[in-house]
Amino acid sequence: MDPSARADAALADAARLGLRRKTKQLPTWLGYDEAGAEILERLAEQPEYYQARAERAIFELHADEIIAAATLGGRAPLDLVELSAGSSGSTELLVAAAARRQGAVTVLVSDGSAAALRGIERRLAALGPQVRMHRVVGPHERVMGLASALANLQVVVLVGRASGSRAGDEAKELLCAIRRSLRPGAALILGADLHKDPAVLLKAYDDARGLGATWSKNFLARLNRELGAHFELERFRHVALWNDDEARVELYLESTVAQAVAIDALGQTVSLGAGERILVELAAKYDNRRIERLLQASGFAPIRAFHDPERSFAVQVAHAQ
Repeated sequence: MDPSARADAALADAARLGLRRKTKQLPTWLGYDEAGAEILERLAEQPEYYQARAERAIFELHADEIIAAATLGGRAPLDLVELSAGSSGSTELLVAAAARRQGAVTVLVSDGSAAALRGIERRLAALGPQVRMHRVVGPHERVMGLASALANLQVVVLVGRASGSRAGDEAKELLCAIRRSLRPGAALILGADLHKDPAVLLKAYDDARGLGATWSKNFLARLNRELGAHFELERFRHVALWNDDEARVELYLESTVAQAVAIDALGQTVSLGAGERILVELAAKYDNRRIERLLQASGFAPIRAFHDPERSFAVQVAHAQ
């Protein structure tokens, strides 16, 4: 099956299964198409969206130290694997640090959006011919299958919005899957948004310009474009909630009226009651100890944590045991 056919099948399966559930949901990766990537770029520029600024500050201050920690100060050549790279504006800073260390570096860059990868390719090309980039449009599982064959020290990077988009058991399952694709001694560079005032957290996902709402509604717009669905976006509102028990932000699309929506490609109709919600994203928030426990439970040994000056965000370096 060619890649486009696989993508179409995955989208159809996600919509079919997720919208049949008692509590309806759509997987977060569905939001990272070309339109979604463009919305997130604009959202990252908003004053409420501190995450992008905090993460970039960490890489501006500590990129060379992060690479040194990932290699335990050794000189063996490394290969970088960037997962969901389009959700981070810091990719080129880390790649530049790796190139400074060893002169040339191979980077396997992945994202669900081909448009986001084209943007990254342009930024990395500006670093010069010492950066060799291979881009892959697809889910983490496909990319890690390729990463397992890399010859040099494997350094996997999971930062940006995607780093917190799985919570609880799903976060552990993702990190365990990454660990299975790595040789002992390989490194993981993991971004984590830290627990803070819920009012600050919620504003980042429900900004004054409404870009957070635009991003959420793009889930339904994508189903309209690619599956022939008939969602009327004005009949939904964006809802951002703080779940204190689970320490996470939850994003929903709430139906403002009772409605039935046909999805032509699936040959089915989705019924929603007034006030019924579709879950589109979970955004986990951490403290440093919780990050360490998650890494240890997934087969990694935490090495060092780096923080922005306000200590609102962390980048943790860990090694595969």
